[in-house]
Amino acid sequence: MCSIHQKVVIALAARIHQAIEGTDCEVYAAPFDVRLPDRDEADEVVTTVVQPDIAVICDPAKLDNKGCRGTPDWIIEVLSPATPTKDQIQNAPSMSATESGNTGRSTRSTGSCSCID
Repeated sequence: MCSIHQKVVIALAARIHQAIEGTDCEVYAAPFDVRLPDRDEADEVVTTVVQPDIAVICDPAKLDNKGCRGTPDWIIEVLSPATPTKDQIQNAPSMSATESGNTGRSTRSTGSCSCID
């Protein structure tokens, strides 16, 4: 992972933190586990665990000492020139499955932004 990636993540997380200050929302940067259960299964059997670069969670009930259980309200994945396949192909299906509605998970909004340096 290149240092510019970390600088972008830190800068975005800091700005988001300032923007959501005073709300119920919290911002977390990787490494931070997001467990995506299919239904109500116990944590020990949850097989989908992702670590988005930045996660914003507005429901305190989703947070515990292991990270977040359930879909964050907002995720950001900063694409790195060194790892585009991992960022776009390996991480995306896990998180986009949360948008399908078939698993009981939901998100408020989705979108993407690509920046090339």
